[in-house]
Amino acid sequence: MNTTQLRNSILQSAITGALVPQTESDGTADTLIAQIEDEKRRLIAERNAAKIAAARAAGKSAAEIKKIKLEKYTAPKPVNPEDAPFEIPKSWRWVRLGDVIELISGRDLEPNNYNSNNKGIPYMTGASNFTNGHLIINRWTEKPMVISHKGDLLITCKGTIGEMAYNEIGEVHIARQIMAIKPIVTLIDFVKYYLQSYVPILQTKAQSFIPGIAREDIIFAYFPLPPLPEQRRIVAKLEEILPLVEEYGEAQGELETLNAVLPSRLRKSLLQQAVKGLLVPQNPDEGAADALILQIEDEKRRLIAERNAAKIAAARAAGKSDAEIKKLKLEKYTAPKPVNQDECPFEIPESWRWTKLDWFINFKSGSTEKIENIKDDDWILDLEDIEKESGKILRKKTYKEIKSKSDKHSFKKGNVLYSKLRPYLNKVVIPDADGYCTSEILCFDFGLIYNRYAQIFLMSPYFVSYAMDGAYGTKMPRANADACNNAFFPLPPLAEQRRIVSKLEEMFAEIEKLENQE
Repeated sequence: MNTTQLRNSILQSAITGALVPQTESDGTADTLIAQIEDEKRRLIAERNAAKIAAARAAGKSAAEIKKIKLEKYTAPKPVNPEDAPFEIPKSWRWVRLGDVIELISGRDLEPNNYNSNNKGIPYMTGASNFTNGHLIINRWTEKPMVISHKGDLLITCKGTIGEMAYNEIGEVHIARQIMAIKPIVTLIDFVKYYLQSYVPILQTKAQSFIPGIAREDIIFAYFPLPPLPEQRRIVAKLEEILPLVEEYGEAQGELETLNAVLPSRLRKSLLQQAVKGLLVPQNPDEGAADALILQIEDEKRRLIAERNAAKIAAARAAGKSDAEIKKLKLEKYTAPKPVNQDECPFEIPESWRWTKLDWFINFKSGSTEKIENIKDDDWILDLEDIEKESGKILRKKTYKEIKSKSDKHSFKKGNVLYSKLRPYLNKVVIPDADGYCTSEILCFDFGLIYNRYAQIFLMSPYFVSYAMDGAYGTKMPRANADACNNAFFPLPPLAEQRRIVSKLEEMFAEIEKLENQE
């Protein structure tokens, strides 16, 4: 795992509330939201008063002043948590980033309005002014139009997307390649770390020959808002951990502190990146998932035709007449319903396609075998034989060893086995031989979908959270079949599925090495 991937995993932990524990004494983000709204009203009133005072100083009449267009406060629209990209703690709240910041867009100057002679205030033109989180001054202007003030967070929005630096200088004019962010009550450091985690998504939004993002891409971004004390703890923890990550790029052996705290969280974060298309780059030569969808449809038709033919052949062998055979209830192929893109839980690459999970498998299915038909040497898999969150089988037992009395589900080598009991334990495995398992384990054949990618999806924080939200039962929650069948499934081209699995296995191996270091 390289430094960037490790840093992204830690930032993902931070913005999902997994980096530091929540504390009841912090209250909820509702208090902070109320403070932000009060501050917005104060700032608007202050700007309006300044505008009126300037008009009076300019000798405007009372009638003219009355016609001045003043700002009005507009309450933010509520955010539907179901549309949010991931789960957050109960004490946090989803808002739009524009609800907690003021965003200033830059403006270019004509060449005759700036200089290189240190006359006027600094003029920041773009990414060339950013280096290692600091600003470099190489131009000045005596005719500033859009001014950023000391303490603002500057972010590049044209050409190179997502370079950031604090304005530690004072008044500077910013060009249109830069936006200035002024948080309202919210910690500016927390906003910066959130944006660092969001940069890959901003980069996917960049359009045209010279990539660029619009104001709306930042203003309307979903923003997970913790209580202010927790923001401080998150920032403090990141400032403690991230320097260690930078050292990792120079010496992989110096990660003992990180290794003790984050392996499980890193795995979850990497799984989440995998199903969002952020783990490996897309390859145009691999085409889009449409080709795979067509192959899956053809295979479904072939299998249905095969089963129908077998049913007819069995009827004929049983001596059924043509009239009776004609009345047989045969399967019909049903094309999947189009997916409403507005309902999808997160953005995926252009070459991927959203589908529903029930197009591949059925959480209500299961091939049950009577216990008396199972042989002594047959493999019997129980829940305790599966290691949580790892996708590993801990031990193999035969029916002769356990002498179970309950009926079992049968599975085939290469199936994806999913434990519907306590989905948060995340027990999903792929067997290397045929066998039988407890009825609490569902056995799936994903057909043309790479079974390891299907396993990754079922183990991803997105699906674990989804399954838990729809689960029933308190002490021993079980996944709800109808809800799981309706889950959105992000489908990459088959070649990319294999690359994702390969990269994830490589990264997990590195995490395991860190865990085993003494």
